[in-house]
Amino acid sequence: YLPVFEGMGASDAASHSHLPLTSYYLALIMAVTGSSSEWVYHLSFLIFPILAGFSFYDLARRYTSYPLVAACLLLLAPAFLVSSHTLMSDVPVWTFWILTLARFLRIRDGSGSRRDWGVCSLSLVAASFISLLTLGLILLMAAHLFLDRKSSRVSWHWGVLLMLPLLIWFLWYFRAYLHYDRFV
Repeated sequence: YLPVFEGMGASDAASHSHLPLTSYYLALIMAVTGSSSEWVYHLSFLIFPILAGFSFYDLARRYTSYPLVAACLLLLAPAFLVSSHTLMSDVPVWTFWILTLARFLRIRDGSGSRRDWGVCSLSLVAASFISLLTLGLILLMAAHLFLDRKSSRVSWHWGVLLMLPLLIWFLWYFRAYLHYDRFV
């Protein structure tokens, strides 16, 4: 068994930089459907643009009078539309970023609930287990908290939320180091 990434064989599964949530999702789809047909995987990836549309609608409601138009523009944008059904991790990570920001801002304006905290946390963790680029989202959220610190709503909960992805990355790479006997 030789893992293949971007058409090139690798010595082991640690020889690439992608975190495994997308692969785990595909494995779950294969286990649930029992199918290895490509159309099943493409169909299962359509959940991400749908979730992105709803999340962007929720996010756009705070900035425009026409949130449905904004959500449709996202979904019909050529870059998004073309890659929306592919098996790449781009659309899932964008989806989780949008969902995280929508819930983050809802919590920050005081209209969030415990469910919003849970969705924000899970979507941030999911995004961080897909791409290390989620560090940019974490920095954006931290900057928002820092610049809006006059607000009394900054608490230790935010520190825990923003540290979760860092903890996940550390544990993942530490486990990979123990398994492969080298730094990934």
